[in-house]
Amino acid sequence: MRKLKLFIILIISLLIPLTTYASTNTCTRDKNNLNIPNKIDYNSNMDDNILSTPCVNATEKVYDFAELLTPEEENMLYEEITEFINNKSLDLAVVTINNNPKGSVEKYADDFFDYNDFSMDGLVFLIDMSTREFYISTAGKAMLYYDDYRIERLLDAAFTNMHNENYQEAIISFINEAKYYYDEGIVNTQYTITKDGKIVRKTPWIIFIIISLIPTIIITLQLALRNKKVSLATNADNYLGTNKINITKSEDKLIDSHTSSIYIPPVESSSNGGGHSSGGSFHSGSSGMSHGGGGRHF
Repeated sequence: MRKLKLFIILIISLLIPLTTYASTNTCTRDKNNLNIPNKIDYNSNMDDNILSTPCVNATEKVYDFAELLTPEEENMLYEEITEFINNKSLDLAVVTINNNPKGSVEKYADDFFDYNDFSMDGLVFLIDMSTREFYISTAGKAMLYYDDYRIERLLDAAFTNMHNENYQEAIISFINEAKYYYDEGIVNTQYTITKDGKIVRKTPWIIFIIISLIPTIIITLQLALRNKKVSLATNADNYLGTNKINITKSEDKLIDSHTSSIYIPPVESSSNGGGHSSGGSFHSGSSGMSHGGGGRHF
């Protein structure tokens, strides 16, 4: 009888598929132990943002808080992400959530990357099911590879699968597009990254030339002003030999007149926040580190 019961249970377990999800491991944050990485230049104004950010193991790379992925899908994504990190020298994390205490996907993605022990350079792909948005955050050198135009292309690559709720395929499409544009090279060559993760514009060489010329100009003007002033003549007769020139007749004639015009288009203003140039817009996260990125509803 006991064997019969075990046999029935086995048959039922085979007929009814069970859906299981991998759990995302977290560590503890509190006011006594904020658990933030060394890359953060901490001040007490960050406390609320830190405490509202999950503390995770930065080596896991896939953080499925919303349980959108099966364990097999998580493992496959982990392999894809690891390959990307090893070949492209950028960090990458995928995060899914059901609730967002920060009020915006931008803030959540930026804080998640900053307040966990990820590299200075990398990307976060965030899916927020509470607002049905997905967002890409870039940090460090990733901002130089992915300007506004390329961010839009990354979002395009993932959008159809996101809309159809094929989340694993959406993430893989995003990773493949990120690989392609990384291989295309840096876009924003006029910027550089500081040690504290901030992005700044490189000073053009012409600025150094102008700065070096300023002392020379000042000294020249001072020497010129010290020279004796010469009275200017107010009558042309002072310069002409009037006994050698005899003007008997004068008249004015307009030989020709021509006016040309050229249209100069107006400069379009940008509605993006933060610094903007060559299609790349940047903002400062709550940690003080610079970020780029963009998102979309699905």
